[in-house]
Amino acid sequence: MKKVIVYLMTLFALITFSGCGEENDTDTGTEASVTVVVKSQDGALLNQATVSIDEVSGTTDQEGLVTLGVSLSEEVVVRVSQAGFVNQSVTTPANETTNLQVVMLPVKEVLSITDIEQAQVIKGSDLNAQITLPANALVDINGQIAEGNVTLNLTPWDISNSDISAMLGNGQALDAQNERVELISAGMMSVDFYDAQGNHLQLAPNTTAEIQMDLTHDSINNQALVVGSTIPLWHFDEDQGLWIEEGTGTVVASATSPVGLAVQADVPHFSTWNWDFKFQNAGSVTVRCQNSDGSATVCNVTADVTLDDGSRFTKSNSIPLEGFTVINMPTNGTIQWNAANSGLIGTQTSGTTGDVVITLEAPSTQNFVQCLINAEATACTVTLETAGNPSLEFSVPATGATISTSLANVTSISWSARSRNSIEGSTIVYYTGAVISDATQSLSINLDTRVEVGTVANTILVGCVNGPDTTATTCAINVDDRREGGFYVNFLGVPVGEHVVVTLPDTLNPDDFIGINVSGRDADGFNTGYEYESFQYSTLTDAQVITLELINELF
Repeated sequence: MKKVIVYLMTLFALITFSGCGEENDTDTGTEASVTVVVKSQDGALLNQATVSIDEVSGTTDQEGLVTLGVSLSEEVVVRVSQAGFVNQSVTTPANETTNLQVVMLPVKEVLSITDIEQAQVIKGSDLNAQITLPANALVDINGQIAEGNVTLNLTPWDISNSDISAMLGNGQALDAQNERVELISAGMMSVDFYDAQGNHLQLAPNTTAEIQMDLTHDSINNQALVVGSTIPLWHFDEDQGLWIEEGTGTVVASATSPVGLAVQADVPHFSTWNWDFKFQNAGSVTVRCQNSDGSATVCNVTADVTLDDGSRFTKSNSIPLEGFTVINMPTNGTIQWNAANSGLIGTQTSGTTGDVVITLEAPSTQNFVQCLINAEATACTVTLETAGNPSLEFSVPATGATISTSLANVTSISWSARSRNSIEGSTIVYYTGAVISDATQSLSINLDTRVEVGTVANTILVGCVNGPDTTATTCAINVDDRREGGFYVNFLGVPVGEHVVVTLPDTLNPDDFIGINVSGRDADGFNTGYEYESFQYSTLTDAQVITLELINELF
């Protein structure tokens, strides 16, 4: 019997920067001082991130900055790690390395899985992400078959939101011909398994796993996608800071996708995998930064490009004093620019041609924020509210982050924060806190209010009803524990409109998911409808009635 587990996943993409004007005087092998700023995809400057160039490493301060003294080679690979975030690597020419920006994405799910040696399907609640493992699929660092409990870090990348700003390696890649290319993504997912000692696990030799996710667009860079389309597949090499082409993926039908399509592939190892096309366009944009008095300045910039078909890509890079020409750009679309330097920030929106000037000014607010539960630092989600401005939300790691904004007319800031759900006894809880600050002070938010979500659900009632296009008389109902494994119940011949009682295991965690699918049968036993849905365990209440409406899209 296969286990089924629910999780997350998403999409991503990029652009290329080419220098204009004179290059700096950095020569291959030259000793240099390199300053790196590390921030999250939502703009929070990350404290205590580890930054490494070759054998030299350091940690960022409260403003996300670290300066390293290194010997530069022709190309430099900057590697960054931070607890709770996906590892990031960026490769850059040595003559563009003195001032760099690296953007990171928080790990979306940290999941405990039992009996990893069993064959199982790991499903995502977002974009119908799926990982299918055969039996005895993973091995440890000594090549021994992994058994028992393991941890999975599974992260979705969503092309429709700020996740795209943290595109690994800035989308730089080596294709099958060993040529340097740039990518635009159709879908991407990070998959990392760890044993109880924190050692990375990999697929066993000659073993493959299937990965799949729904598409949010049926066109990428104006290239239509249909069932049967193939998309080049790439994995991210942290040591090189580059995507490496390895095989192809296939577009398949999906009843859960907003465009009716998904992408899938068989992979021989785990890292971050990406379904991408090479991005080759003739357009260009010149960008430079200036101070408020009009004088030119260097800056770090993130460009978020939206094409006219809705597909997107992004790139983070450093802009020298004389500016940069951004090449390989679409002829139609919009770009959202976010720039920063020495505590100054600026934004600009432009088309995909012409010249762009970004003015940097001091932020109107700049606060170092950290969350605590019983005096112990913890990761949290914080919301910033000020009079007359929209609220803003940030993911803050346990080590804290500096949050800067350009909000207008700020005299005070109302902060609210909450932790993730947890189970205490038989009660699902999370902790919240709030504090008011001025525009610049450092603050700790004590999560001292305990909020009970509800008691752990012991049972649920599940049934089906006909949709407008189905004529089922009975349903087959499957209910799966998507994380703990071993829990699988199946009910056959359940009359439409009636419900069966499902007793849930007492080993579930708040972030676990319960997957339910119903399949309708007519009087002759033929399929006449289907529906699937997953529910986060912490959202269920005891004896909750769940009724799924059949659809016939799959039949």
